[in-house]
Amino acid sequence: MAITTQLARITPGRLSECRRSVAELDGLCSFELVPASEHLDLDWADDALIRVCERAGVGNVPALRRATGGDDEVNPAYRDHPYSVWEQPKALEPSDVLTLAAALCDIDMGHVLSVLPSDPRKLKAAILGALADFIGDPRPYITTHFNALRDFYAVAAENHLAVVVWRD
Repeated sequence: MAITTQLARITPGRLSECRRSVAELDGLCSFELVPASEHLDLDWADDALIRVCERAGVGNVPALRRATGGDDEVNPAYRDHPYSVWEQPKALEPSDVLTLAAALCDIDMGHVLSVLPSDPRKLKAAILGALADFIGDPRPYITTHFNALRDFYAVAAENHLAVVVWRD
């Protein structure tokens, strides 16, 4: 089973429902509560995004950690739900989403990657983690997933939405 990072954009009202109802949260984590357009599958990129910024010494690592990890657990009762997710869903309120969207827009991933080794093998060795066995140059993978994350948060901020993050 592959463990990947999942994100969903939801209204503050729907987040309140998820906080109160395990069934509602399960609907979200089962991809049934909101349309597919409101979900983002980050695959294994979250670790790589954080590591490239750490290794380069460039970019807002705390913002990336929050954007890919959330803040507070949505509903602790969900831990006891059968067939639950790997890592419990954590939420970011719309005000936090706004802050993170701005921070992500300030990260220039092209610049971050330019500070690191240009040889793909050396880059993978420098960042280690989930991409250690990645075949080929990880730069396009990292860039594509960073752009998707940045754009996902920009839309959420623009629409005053909360974000829920979990690993499944």
